[in-house]
Amino acid sequence: MAASLAAPSGPATAWLTPWLAQLPPPAGDLAAVQQRGRRALAEQPLPGSRDEAWRFTDLSLLAQLPLAPAGAAAPLQALPPAQPGVLRLQLDAVSDPLAGLSLPAGLEPLSPAELAQGLGHTLAATGCEHHWPVELNHATAGRVLALRVAGRARVRLELVSSQPAALLPL
Repeated sequence: MAASLAAPSGPATAWLTPWLAQLPPPAGDLAAVQQRGRRALAEQPLPGSRDEAWRFTDLSLLAQLPLAPAGAAAPLQALPPAQPGVLRLQLDAVSDPLAGLSLPAGLEPLSPAELAQGLGHTLAATGCEHHWPVELNHATAGRVLALRVAGRARVRLELVSSQPAALLPL
C-alpha cells in the first residue's frame, strides 16, 4: 500500500508519504474509509498559508507528532472522578469505549447497518467530505464511536484520550 502513495512534492509534504507508510494496513469495518482517506491525502497538497482558512495554521507541528504504536494503549494518567451525570469514555486504539458500560437513557450506539449508511453521507451533506482534516481522520480511523441521542435527552460526555501527545488512529 505505502509504495503506491505518491504525495505531491515539496518540503511541506515531505513528511506525509513516510507518515502514511507507518499507518497499519487498512482493516476492519473502516478499511474502505481508510483507503479513500489515504489516497486523498496522497493526491492533494497540504493546506498552507495561501489558503485563507489555513493562513494562520502551521502544519509543521503536526509532522512532529509521533504516530501512536498500533495495538498499544498508553496507561491513562490518574484522573479525578467524573462529575455527577457525566459519562466518561476512554478513547484508545485497542479497546471498545462502550464495553461494560450502561448508556444513559436517550443514548444508544448506532447499529452496523446505520453506521454503514451514514459513513461518508453525513459529511457529504455538509460539503466538507474532501477537506484535509476530514481526509486525515479517514486515513487514520480504525474505529468509530457512533451514538444516537434520542429526542431531547441531555447527556454529558467526557472523551478522554490515552495518547495526549501523539496522533492516535482510533
